[in-house]
Amino acid sequence: MISSVFRNASDVKLGILNMPIDLVLVRHGAAEGNIAFAQSRKGNDELFTDKFMERHESKWRLTPEGKQQSIITGNYIKQNISPIFGAYIVSEYIRAMETAALLNLPNAHWIKNGFLRERNFGDLSGLSYREREERFSRALELRKRDAFYWKPPSGESLADLALRVDYIIGSIQHMSLTPSSVIIVTHFNVMQLFRTRIERIRQSHFEEKLIKVPEELKIKNAGIIHYTRKNPKNGKIADTYHWRRIITPWHRKLCNPPWTEIKYGYLTNEEILNELEDKNKVSIKNE
Repeated sequence: MISSVFRNASDVKLGILNMPIDLVLVRHGAAEGNIAFAQSRKGNDELFTDKFMERHESKWRLTPEGKQQSIITGNYIKQNISPIFGAYIVSEYIRAMETAALLNLPNAHWIKNGFLRERNFGDLSGLSYREREERFSRALELRKRDAFYWKPPSGESLADLALRVDYIIGSIQHMSLTPSSVIIVTHFNVMQLFRTRIERIRQSHFEEKLIKVPEELKIKNAGIIHYTRKNPKNGKIADTYHWRRIITPWHRKLCNPPWTEIKYGYLTNEEILNELEDKNKVSIKNE
């Protein structure tokens, strides 16, 4: 019987087991596409030239600012985390590989992994915000129903992307010799999904905890998410990740954040019902 194995809920580990002591996730530095979309949000689409739109987003290069961000982040990692890692993994997209090289970690031996690629936005890829709205207004309206499950036309939902992240986590867990530390250079949405898996952030809390967040919790270009099993206060090693910090090394106010303790929790029957009480009440009833 289950009760003979797990006498109470606290016997079950909620965090992810068999992971390296330190996991360092790095977002690529500012790239051509980031600048084009930032300008497009302001109504300026002049960077969306035919030449730009003909290139697949995997081929975007870092801007001069993005290169400098990557160098600063590399220096921060070497001075404040570690110059050496047990495994080095990078997305196959050019902007991620360029960032990885510019971190300039000594004796790094990078493994390219296609599962770390950015989310596929399908028919929206490469289009300015104006053109997206003109051509796919209905699809964009549907996103308001649920950002996590919404899928861009011919693209990938965040729920789809979560499966790729699960694969990466599983591949780390099943390395022949689990390294004490791993560094991964990847993309914004991928890092968001790492947070949901490692911190057990529920789909219903996705927007609250990962989108509508204060400045210090935003994952900026060349930003870092650092997870550790090592207690920052006493050095003791936990079975799962219990501490996290989000760092933007090139930003003066965001380059030295405190550790945040990860709180894992269960839901009782009553808590589930209370959480659902005010959400999407059924208006259709049996006759």
